[in-house]
Amino acid sequence: MVLLLSGLLLTGCSGSRTDSAEPLPARPGCAPTEPGDSYQNTEVQFPLRADLPDLAGVSRRIEITGYVLDADCSPVESALVKFWASRENGEYTQDSYGSVLSAADGSYRVTLPAPIAYAGRPAHVHLETTIGNQAVFTEIFTTEDADAYVVEFVPPAVEPPPSTTPGPTNPMP
Repeated sequence: MVLLLSGLLLTGCSGSRTDSAEPLPARPGCAPTEPGDSYQNTEVQFPLRADLPDLAGVSRRIEITGYVLDADCSPVESALVKFWASRENGEYTQDSYGSVLSAADGSYRVTLPAPIAYAGRPAHVHLETTIGNQAVFTEIFTTEDADAYVVEFVPPAVEPPPSTTPGPTNPMP
């Protein structure tokens, strides 16, 4: 089963870029990414790797694929997509973090051990990228019956700044 999540997409690579012989699902649309929990340890490194190490006691792995798109829905090449998921007991270790660069078509793909629920939080994966100067964070909540997820990164629309030009005035009679 594949779950489609509007607003976020990843694809993996064996080096620094996402290049896969297996085609990704068609782009689902161009809706802004639903924001998620942006917590992360700011001191951690996000090594370029599309595949996180196995987790003791967890044999099931999940795949997240998607695209990074700009506000005009055009692909963003070489966007750094960071992802992280907790290990046992809700702990985040160096094995919890990875990152990939999106391909020329904006696609990316990552695989990781199925995350574990902890301390009342459902199993989830955090994802982040920067498009232009906008950081885009989200998280996906995984289920036992799905091994593949599609997430599309699209920045929220930015409202133009208010005009500083004075409008028409009505002369006093």
